[in-house]
Amino acid sequence: MIILVVVGSGGIGYLAGFANQRTVTSVLTTTALGSTTTRTVTLASLELLVRVTPQVASQGRNITVVAEVYNPLQTIVVVNATTIINPAQGPCGQNSATGVRVYSGHFTSFTLTGATPLLLYNASLIPPCPAIFSFVYTFQPNSDNATVQALPPFPTQAETRLVNETTTLSGYWVNCCLAGPGASYMFQKFHPGQYTVVVFDEWGQQIIEYFEVT
Repeated sequence: MIILVVVGSGGIGYLAGFANQRTVTSVLTTTALGSTTTRTVTLASLELLVRVTPQVASQGRNITVVAEVYNPLQTIVVVNATTIINPAQGPCGQNSATGVRVYSGHFTSFTLTGATPLLLYNASLIPPCPAIFSFVYTFQPNSDNATVQALPPFPTQAETRLVNETTTLSGYWVNCCLAGPGASYMFQKFHPGQYTVVVFDEWGQQIIEYFEVT
């Protein structure tokens, strides 16, 4: 089973549209995610932080991926975003700032090209896709706490949330019977071996992490 949890809390405005100011660097750091080592990629004004635990797991044990978008500045940061597809949720765009892909095997950013990610949702149950939304995220200083407002033509009331999303994975789905529409899929727990996790966010940042099943 795949579970995605998004939790929430507050913000207001200053600096927009830095999406083309791509970064910068990859570092190892310890952050608000906890005392364990976390990998960070930094844009001009936001950080994507990712933690995958455990890094070595026995077969059948859940893997937890925590993705946080954090404002490291002492000023409010306002950025635009558009609904993204999170492969851990399904083929439709969801109300999520981050997404997760998992690959069987050990890949780097250079060898991922052409690799096929595992199917993390039951493709037998594809709901109607919602409309694509545009959002404004207003991040509080030194925080992953943001106010999120959907823009026209689908405006919504602003809500506050922590841009800190947890995905729990125990396996993936495989086509068991038919091809094309109406195909049936069955759930398969992660086999022993190495796996690559790619986490990305609304603003083009991406981090690669790994876990192993024994």
